Amino acid sequence: MPIVKPFIASRRFTGTAGAGTGTGDTFSIAATTFTDDTGAAATAFPASFSYYNLYINAVIQTGDTSTVTTTAITIPGGDVLDPATPIVVEFVADSADRSYSHGMSALVCFILAISSEVLFTRTIWWKYPITLTYRLRKRQKV
Repeated sequence: MPIVKPFIASRRFTGTAGAGTGTGDTFSIAATTFTDDTGAAATAFPASFSYYNLYINAVIQTGDTSTVTTTAITIPGGDVLDPATPIVVEFVADSADRSYSHGMSALVCFILAISSEVLFTRTIWWKYPITLTYRLRKRQKV
């Protein structure tokens, strides 16, 4: 059986430190000040994702550098950054997150051996989950 690669997708949002408000630990940048991959103004950050990466001036930051919600990213101490410093937030989702599919199919395959038959179930995520089941008979030796 061929190996099925997991579906992984990402969405990136670009902004600048100058769009942030607050000082010290409360410095945050609203999601609405970012643009998405298409250059359109963002309305919110994704509600569901596997993990996110924060890049400040093109340098990836450690996990303890920020916290994120659907409405903003908080970067403690970010108020000391130059206002023109680019900020990129990348959200990454895997096949379990249907909101990233954008019309592409994420495949999750399971194989279950049942006596002399192999049951093959394939779930396709596309707006709604669709499950297809196949029964394949093993060849009998004559």
